[in-house]
Amino acid sequence: MCEIKRRDKFFISVSVSVFILIFVLVPMETTHPKRSLALAAASAPEEPETAPFLGVVDPLRPYDSKRLYEDTRTLARFYPEALSVTSIGQSVLGKEIPLLKLGRGERHVLWVGALHAREVMTCAYLLLMAEEYANAYCTSAPYDTYAADKVQWLLDEFTVYLVPMANPDGVDVVTAKGSACVPINTRETWKANANGVNLNRNFPFDWESNTYDGFPNNYLNNKGPSPASEPETLALIALSESEDFEFLVSCHCSGQVLYWRDNKNGVVPGDEFLAQTISGLTGYTMLPSTKIALNGWAGGLENWFRCQYNRPAICLELGLLDTADAVTMAKFYSAEMLNWSVNKNMIWEVLCKISN
Repeated sequence: MCEIKRRDKFFISVSVSVFILIFVLVPMETTHPKRSLALAAASAPEEPETAPFLGVVDPLRPYDSKRLYEDTRTLARFYPEALSVTSIGQSVLGKEIPLLKLGRGERHVLWVGALHAREVMTCAYLLLMAEEYANAYCTSAPYDTYAADKVQWLLDEFTVYLVPMANPDGVDVVTAKGSACVPINTRETWKANANGVNLNRNFPFDWESNTYDGFPNNYLNNKGPSPASEPETLALIALSESEDFEFLVSCHCSGQVLYWRDNKNGVVPGDEFLAQTISGLTGYTMLPSTKIALNGWAGGLENWFRCQYNRPAICLELGLLDTADAVTMAKFYSAEMLNWSVNKNMIWEVLCKISN
């Protein structure tokens, strides 16, 4: 009997203690501001990412295909109103060839970079312009001498198609110790794709006239086994066929010159106006019309584009150095490389002029 009473007392004591704990602690928990906010944040949907202070693109480090993929997707997440990313196809080794679409307009233009592997500076150039232009658009801010309303209007009028790295396998050979399907002699001077083909000699424009196959085991000017034999070439052709591009600019280095006309195509409507616009901004020399097929117009991207669409296409030789090592890329902003303070306005300038 005493044992039962003791158990009853113990049970009552424990019950009272539990009741007190519930009565006291639960209100404290539910009214604790930090805990309430934390629970609310955990259960609420994620906030959309906001644009960072500029700095996604680092042009002082040579790009490889992996970092390109990461940065293009990051830019598209930060600036969805201005930028989207997709792919135009795959390389010889199955790597995606990213395409950035900058702007929302119905008028389309095309800029291509890193067609030649060692000229990877052009990839950084196009990416950095994409980041800065998208940031200005999304923050309704001016860009250099271009007023905020002009920035808004231009990217609502035009969509700028950017293929920053048309040759990902080749770039990886140069900057990431990547592999190829042919022997690699000197990585620093590698221009070709993984098959050892110079893509700017592979387009189906007077391809047969190029009888020069470059240096053995270096593939500087190997035109390939047939016109448009390479998947990267076919990807750029398919892109051009799918859109109504008003012009093409293919970015290369080095030379600080423009190849804008060839004797095979002759005068193309608007070619001189576009070349003069870029030359006027950059100070680069407009070279005379290319006179020969061999190591000239045969198999060239811009030459093929002029022939196919009777529209302007320019080979823009940026800077004076064409290697893709860290020492060279560290000079990215300098006058001998990119002259960024001037050339950062190139797309704006061109769009402004052709919109008049």
